[in-house]
Amino acid sequence: MNFSGGRTSGFMLRRELDRNPNYRDEFVTVFCNTGKERPETLDFVHAVEVNWNVPIVWLEYKRFPASTIPPEIFPTKRRQDNHRKLGNELTHWFRVVNYETASRDGRPFDDFLTAVSALPNAVGRSCSSQLKIRSAMRYCFSIGYKEFAPHIGIRADEAHRAVEIEATCENFISPKFPLIESRIVELDVLAFWAQNDFDLRLKGYEGNCDLCYLKSRWKRLRIMRDMPHLAVWWIQKERGQVAINGHAKASTFRDGETYEGVLTDALMPEFDFNADDQDVPCSCAERGFEKEAE
Repeated sequence: MNFSGGRTSGFMLRRELDRNPNYRDEFVTVFCNTGKERPETLDFVHAVEVNWNVPIVWLEYKRFPASTIPPEIFPTKRRQDNHRKLGNELTHWFRVVNYETASRDGRPFDDFLTAVSALPNAVGRSCSSQLKIRSAMRYCFSIGYKEFAPHIGIRADEAHRAVEIEATCENFISPKFPLIESRIVELDVLAFWAQNDFDLRLKGYEGNCDLCYLKSRWKRLRIMRDMPHLAVWWIQKERGQVAINGHAKASTFRDGETYEGVLTDALMPEFDFNADDQDVPCSCAERGFEKEAE
């Protein structure tokens, strides 16, 4: 099961625990930490594993020499052949961590950025695909799975996302959407957590990734106004880090806008939170399951 660290996937996990008394023996629950998750998210994931007595595998993206990873673990000949061609080159992989050792300073994200020639952006949303979905898949390969059925926390009111996943995912993946099957919508999720004895301690506009570039401008303004220190990492990445292959990265996460500029606006005594400014629809999970993605 893919546990994002959010309320919807946490609700899905609770329902599966209640419906399946053998869940802890039959399922693997995975949480992938990008290093840019809010501390409240990590606290929430830890509260779930402690209060509900469910083992959660904590993963982080990590670059490893391809030669240390047996190609036979991959489920398709294409993947095996592609891996063999890498030889001693570094490749996308993962490391297992826990609540205490999980990165809180962006290190997994930093490691990923050494592997790409441009900063992730609204068009090329490579970060969550690699840092989350594909890291979880590689973990499954490493423990012997060549076929699996990930349970994905998509609600009935956002069912179009499931359609995209089913249309593009690899043949060895059979995704399951239990909340859609049960016609669960956002109000059901919020009602559950309102009655639960612990909850994700984030406001509705904040979200797990502290200043994700897909958040609308007003949300990033509001977050930076409250916590300007969160902008430091994003500003540093936009100031021209160099990729491992020596090519300069694309300079911004959002076209025509810098995080430094947004922070400047956020710290002005008066500025307009334009709540009509919309988030960029996030399809990171969908793209992470695509057939041709590596």
